[in-house]
Amino acid sequence: MPIMEKKTNLILTMLFWGALWGIVEATLGWVFHTVHFKGGSLILYSFGIFCMLSAASQSERTSAIFGTAIVASLIKLLDLLMPNTFQGAVHPALYILMEGALIAILGSLFSFKSKVRLNWSPLYTRRLAIPLVVVAAVLQLWLG
Repeated sequence: MPIMEKKTNLILTMLFWGALWGIVEATLGWVFHTVHFKGGSLILYSFGIFCMLSAASQSERTSAIFGTAIVASLIKLLDLLMPNTFQGAVHPALYILMEGALIAILGSLFSFKSKVRLNWSPLYTRRLAIPLVVVAAVLQLWLG
């Protein structure tokens, strides 16, 4: 695979999994906050790990781990466009980055090789990455 195609694949993979994580953070996070569900953070943390490791497995690059967290964090920072949401946006975005840094460090120390290969996943990732980022941004702005 040519270098430019590998970079494009890496970027689209990070956009896809980061946007998916951002959508779940926006929707489930809002639901958990609304119903005062205390275990929501653990569910969102676990889903974030799933997204980061999926991106790393699909792209076969551990750099995709932190890149996925950056995308999800940027989506969360869209809350800054809403009034009176500074702490509600910045703190979760920082936690997402810290989670990404932790998993990236662990990913560089240990090999996360997936034994399961989803043949359809790279195709859908390339086709859905940009639309999913748009959906994530709209949901984040709408649900805050």
